[in-house]
Amino acid sequence: MFMDGLLYAAISKNLALGDGSFWNLHLSEYLYNSFHEHPPLAFGLQSIGFRVFGDSMYVERFYSLFTFIVTGYIMIRIWAKTTNDLVKNLSWMPLFIWIAIPLVSWGASNNMLENTMMIFTTLSVCLLIEGRKKVSTLYYFIAGLALFFAFLSKGFVGLFPLSFLFWLWVFDRRYSFWQMTRSSLIVLSGLMMPFVFLYLLYPEAISSMETYVQGQVVGSIKNIETVNSRFFIIKKMLLELLPAIILVSAIVVLYVKKNRGSLASRRKEISIWLFPILLTSISGVVPIMVSMKQSGFYILATFPLFAIALALFVLPFAQDFLIRLVAKHKTNTIVRYLSMSFILLGIVLSCSQYQKIGRDKKMLGDVHTILARTNKNTSLVVSPKLYSNWSLHGYFQRNGRVGLHKLNVKEEQYLIKEKTNDDFIVPPNYHQIDLALDRFELYEKK
Repeated sequence: MFMDGLLYAAISKNLALGDGSFWNLHLSEYLYNSFHEHPPLAFGLQSIGFRVFGDSMYVERFYSLFTFIVTGYIMIRIWAKTTNDLVKNLSWMPLFIWIAIPLVSWGASNNMLENTMMIFTTLSVCLLIEGRKKVSTLYYFIAGLALFFAFLSKGFVGLFPLSFLFWLWVFDRRYSFWQMTRSSLIVLSGLMMPFVFLYLLYPEAISSMETYVQGQVVGSIKNIETVNSRFFIIKKMLLELLPAIILVSAIVVLYVKKNRGSLASRRKEISIWLFPILLTSISGVVPIMVSMKQSGFYILATFPLFAIALALFVLPFAQDFLIRLVAKHKTNTIVRYLSMSFILLGIVLSCSQYQKIGRDKKMLGDVHTILARTNKNTSLVVSPKLYSNWSLHGYFQRNGRVGLHKLNVKEEQYLIKEKTNDDFIVPPNYHQIDLALDRFELYEKK
């Protein structure tokens, strides 16, 4: 699992066991004793999984998968609200495009905070569409609440659906500026009221979020650079969407001539939703350019909307063919058996990976061996070089609730150093333990 997801799982597990609190998360005594690098909601939700299902290594994996299942369902609901009854059963199109985006499958298996945030950003857009169709204040207000939960999952990057009503006003001439303004104020009230509630009743929550904003948001804009260009995130977006764009382009080329006569009316029908959804997706990418701290997974939550927009774009070109194809009994039978085969294949492949280790196999093997020799729920001394190995912190904390620190903090019964490329000199009051380790050496205090 990716390092960030590993640390998030360890923090969630600690929260489930009572180490730290919702507004004051905890990793270990020596690293992020008070964790305010991100808002706490995703950790709180995942901790429920640890409370219910225990310490299994699959808790965070099933939680991560669950977030994508929920998001997929919301995508189907958006498709139903933005298309007519004739093509509602083609909801597999945006799902197929979504899955074709490489970063989506990566995110599903790596326990990113964006996975949780993605549920609430997609739900917010779904509620905004429903509010526009039914002219309902309640839907707009709940959409604002969904954005509050998106913020509480990953911060300001979860607020990009706020732009949806503006883009809807731009492309839907039946939607007046006054309606857009009024609806936006209702959404903002749904977003801000929980903050007012927390400010009045839970000062600890406001303090936690202030620490997050100052340290992570302001600090990353001022001090942290992980890329060489602000346009990195735009390039990443285009590369991730490239397979889906090629697929959509191929469909357009194949069917544009056959359906040319009906394209105009169909394009008009879907463009009311297509462009607001597409531009809302882009609104989730462009603001990230403000900071030089960027990574591809920051835009995971925009891909469900990108997939819906691309599916809406290609729909007029392929609609007739797909409807005829789906209507055929033989085709339905083939699709049903293929779907069942893929599901069974997925289950078999997943089961075949049981107890198998992919990333950091040797490191994780050593961690389990060391934990079997030492006591869990304790602390270990590591060399300075190993202390900066954040994955190692995550593995020890996730698997044994063991904290790591340098020798200048205090001595412990056990000490770890790397076998090679480590200039650290072991103190004479430690002797080496003979263990079958690949990367590390374990020492015990005499």
